[in-house]
Amino acid sequence: WVSGPMRADRVLHSFVNVSYDSLPEQKGSVMVSKTYLPMDKRIQGVGSEDFDADFVAKAVALHVAALNAAHNGDPKPYVEEWSTSDPVTVFGARSSVTGGWEAVTQAIRALVSRFSSGTPGDLEVVAAEVGSDLAYLVGFERSMVSVDEGPMEPANLRVTHIYRRENGDWRLVHRHADNFPL
Repeated sequence: WVSGPMRADRVLHSFVNVSYDSLPEQKGSVMVSKTYLPMDKRIQGVGSEDFDADFVAKAVALHVAALNAAHNGDPKPYVEEWSTSDPVTVFGARSSVTGGWEAVTQAIRALVSRFSSGTPGDLEVVAAEVGSDLAYLVGFERSMVSVDEGPMEPANLRVTHIYRRENGDWRLVHRHADNFPL
């Protein structure tokens, strides 16, 4: 389990203050608070094997890039985060879908089509755990976005992501998000 006060001797440097300015049209950074990992980049997962904590860094980088694209009207990177094998579900801040991958991706495309002019997003990881075939991240997403061509508004969400390992890759299978005040 990963959570607690940040200690300099236990920080996984690959995802503290990571910048994504080099990604085409993707600007943003990852903030990690109250999170620590052993310097050897390994954490004990469910069962007797160790699993690579780089999962957290990779999942966050992928999601921040997808968030930035989505907030500028491009659903493709966000859809690509998801598993195509059911069950796949979303309990979102703006809509909830329990009908599987096709329904989830249809809802994502419909929602993202309403977004434009997004600012670079941040994902602050509060807790994470990696098991043999399931993992989760809990944190805060922060960005600004225009919805339905309206004025820019904060997109501040508390999020929980559940991932499933499929053919060696981690895929998002559930997202729960709700609004939170600043």
